[in-house]
Parts: sequence; structure tokens; C-alpha cells
Amino acid sequence: MREFETMIQPCAVYGDTPEYRSLISQFVTRWLPLAEKRLCEADGSPADQARWQGIIAGVQGAADDATVGPSIGTLARNTWSLLDALACAALPGPSIQEIAGQMRRSIADGTYVPGILLTARRIATEYRPTASILHVRLAASDLEAEGLITLSPSDHIRVVTRQETTDRPERIAAWLSVLIQSGVYTPGSRLPALPKLARALVSPTSFVSGALGLLHDTGVVTRHRGMPTTVRPTLPFGAVTPPDVHSLLPMLWNVALPDVDLSHTGIRETCHRTYTWWRSRLAPHPDSLDHTLRALAAAAEYLLPLVAQRHPDNVEVHATLRRTAVTALAVRPPTSEGRIWRAACLGAAVLEVLHLAGDAV
Repeated sequence: MREFETMIQPCAVYGDTPEYRSLISQFVTRWLPLAEKRLCEADGSPADQARWQGIIAGVQGAADDATVGPSIGTLARNTWSLLDALACAALPGPSIQEIAGQMRRSIADGTYVPGILLTARRIATEYRPTASILHVRLAASDLEAEGLITLSPSDHIRVVTRQETTDRPERIAAWLSVLIQSGVYTPGSRLPALPKLARALVSPTSFVSGALGLLHDTGVVTRHRGMPTTVRPTLPFGAVTPPDVHSLLPMLWNVALPDVDLSHTGIRETCHRTYTWWRSRLAPHPDSLDHTLRALAAAAEYLLPLVAQRHPDNVEVHATLRRTAVTALAVRPPTSEGRIWRAACLGAAVLEVLHLAGDAV
């Protein structure tokens, strides 16, 4: 790392030149085989595999042909990330798979009781030598995908209760049925891929997969291994014609909060607030929750026409716009936990629409 730092210092003076690109390419070629070895060793940890795949993809272009691809600054940052990851992997301590295995055993034998709130730092200190915080986070990501825990951005880890493992898929399935009935996903259409659907529903993929299994069993969707999940042409309930985005705007205006900060930063902060509530299992005051939901409705009313104009014929984008509006307008769940989850779903939808709007905001 010191060698690389010394090597790229002249780039700040002489800029992007073929000579320095060639040096970075030679440097990457030297270390890429070790990164590929680490990727093979990550077998058993989907989160770690995805991390190494991203790191390798960031420098692969420099190894193949240094004259094309991103700027030399981006190449330098990606190469530094590669070296940093390799250095961390060489440190003593338990592997990600070992941490994940111990966490599973602690959940199974009751050492980590359902509902307990842990931190990545506390778990790291249970090992000698102390485990890497990054390794704990990656292990926690694997367990979250299995539906055993929930992981917050602030590194809080909460063991899910037994009731959640059954109730959450049922709640997700019920909400997906509402979206289908409301014309968000039309009969015969494909549902988003499982990872994307899990992000939209702010839930582990295992819970969403369980919900799709329930919908398959009740004749709402068709689901086969290796194939996209599709809404069945004939449904066990009625479904409305997909509403036009512009027809939803007056209804959003009726529930929207006036005088809302509709800047890019303001909308993002409101969306992330709902995410924090849900991931940390915080119970905001009902007035605060209502204020946030109405602020998100205002953001949706502002963003939807911008995105519809930018993507007039994109079927997937218009499904996202309908999902955002329907989520903002739907009847709120009766339980506090259900309302907070629904708010997080709305925050995720508005954040997705904000990204689609781009520089139009």
C-alpha cells in the first residue's frame, strides 16, 4: 500500500497519462490473483462473495486494458480498495463463516434470545483475537438474508422472534396481494427479481421468498426455480385496471403535507428516517409518524410526474410509480409495527423514485 501510494502521487501533478495507467494496470495484475483466491475462499458467505466480486470488478478493467474504462482517479481508488481488502483479510481472527456459524448456534441454543439487541462491536469482542468489525457485519448480512436477524445501518443486530418468522411472510404476502389488486402488478406481468423486491419491501429475502411461496400456493403468482415470478392471468380476487399515474396525483395532493422540503437532500432524509425507525424497531410518536407519511406523500406527488415524463414508455418504471402512490394512499395497518413497516416501504419507494428523477429534482 505504501508502494502504491508513492507510485500514484505524481498523478496529482501530471494527470491522466498512459504511463500512469500502465503502472496501475501492472500493479493490479500483480494482486488480482490473490483477490480471486479470496473470492473462492468466501464460498459459504454470499455477502462476502458479493463484496469480493464488486472489488474485483472495480479493477478488472485496469488489468485487461488500462487505456479504457473509468478515470485514473477512480482506478486509483478501486485499486486502493483492493489492497485494503487484502490487508484486512490477512489479519488474524475468525473468518466470516466461523462468525456466522457461531451466531447461528447462539441463536439456536438461546444464548441470543429472540428480540435481543446486539452490536457488531460486542460480538467482535467475544473472540480472541478480536474479530474484524467488517467480518461481523458481513456475517450478520448473511444471517439477515436467512431471516434470523435484522441489521440496522448503525450496526445494531436484533434477533427476530419466532412469531416474526411466520407473521412477516404472511404480512408481506397480504401487502403484495393489495398491490396486485390495486393494479400495480397486472395479471400476467413479472414481479421484480427477489433482491429488488426485498429492498422495496425492506425485508430479508428469506421472508419475501416465503411470502411468494404463500402466494404461489393460493394461486396468486406462478413461481418456479430459475424462472421469474409472474402474476397469474386469472386471480382468486378482483384487480383494477392499472391506474394512470396522473390520475393518482389529486389523491396524493389531498393527503400531502404542505410546505415540505422537496430538495434532493430533504427527501432523502425523510426516507431514511422511516428506514431507521423500522430497522432499529423505534416507535415514533403517532404525530411524528403521521407528519412523515404526509411529507412522503408530498414528495411522491412532486416526483411522480417528473419521472413519468422522463420514462414515458417504461413499464417497470410506471409499476414503481404506481406502487409509490398506492403505498402512500393505502389504509394504514392496525398495529404500530405494521404502520412503521409500511412507512419504511413508502420511504423505500420514494427513494427509488427520487433516483429515477435524477437531475430533474
